[in-house]
Amino acid sequence: MRILKVELAECCVPLPREIKLGDVRVTTRDYVVVRLTDSSGAIGEAIGYVRNTALLATLEIVANKLVAAEFESGQEFIDSFLKAHVNGRVTFHRAISLIDIALADMAARIQEKPLHAVFGTRRTALPTMAVAGYYLNERSYEDIEREVKSYFDQGISIVKVMVNGHDRAFDLALVEKLSAIKPGQLAIDTHWSWETIDDAAAYLKEFDGLGLQFIEDPFGAHNAELTPGLQARLKTDLATGEDIPEAASLTQLARELRILRLDATTCGGINAALSVLDAVKDSKIRVLPHVFPHLHAQFGASCDLVDAIEFIAPEIGADPLECLLKHPLDMRHGILHVGQTPGAGMALDWPAVERFQSRNITVSAS
Repeated sequence: MRILKVELAECCVPLPREIKLGDVRVTTRDYVVVRLTDSSGAIGEAIGYVRNTALLATLEIVANKLVAAEFESGQEFIDSFLKAHVNGRVTFHRAISLIDIALADMAARIQEKPLHAVFGTRRTALPTMAVAGYYLNERSYEDIEREVKSYFDQGISIVKVMVNGHDRAFDLALVEKLSAIKPGQLAIDTHWSWETIDDAAAYLKEFDGLGLQFIEDPFGAHNAELTPGLQARLKTDLATGEDIPEAASLTQLARELRILRLDATTCGGINAALSVLDAVKDSKIRVLPHVFPHLHAQFGASCDLVDAIEFIAPEIGADPLECLLKHPLDMRHGILHVGQTPGAGMALDWPAVERFQSRNITVSAS
């Protein structure tokens, strides 16, 4: 296999209002897109969040190695690259993830199959999980209550609401009100609010009896190993994993928790995500992939462990991913119907990419 050209672009899509995620402030959604072209003219594409990293720069390094290489499979190239950059492995993981997704997308397009058919399709319709509560500091309890109720009325299985993690009285009053809308189906995301088990347990103690589906990300990825210790002190399931870059670390975490947040754009790509799912297939873990629903629905269609597909409604404006893609999600009555277009589900609308790009790089074989 030979890749002749790698096109990269960083796209900054303005948001209607600033998003506050814990201590993180977001005014634009920043994505990096990848388009590969091989010697036959086949195309493979991927997209991921920048997340305040040097993703474009690391992708350029990987791209220069990619166009200089000949390989039998994408996995052969990924393994070779990571072995050659073992001391900088973590630095390159987001870049490698997108390259791997683009290579898998290309392979599925060449086979003229959606990626889930390459894996082995088990279902083509999936439950969903909506994210609610954006712009929390600017909205009333009643406004958020209406939003959550509207999702449940649409037939959505789980609604996840963000809380600020620093004002317990505010958070508790909000969650008590929302959890009564559809008992047992509300989840909360605490966005890495604590650094110790004691602090997290003290804050979350009163939330533990509200019948929540789960509590997400009490700790940042750098402290993810604290999560099982906190789980031992709470009845409510904890969920984490979306920012962890190594499949082995994710697998270990999955063996100690009951809900895993898997993100193929972070953990190493398609093959890494599949290796995690295979390693925990005989466990009772529930897998809830992290956003990128067009891509992660491909896993859900082929793996029973995937419980629901997370999405952020386009009208909220908090994650304008679809403005860079050719195909919108097919959502009907709270159920996501998985696309049958050949590829990994995230075909890029290249004119839109060019409209929003702030930087672009093309790397070609000599």
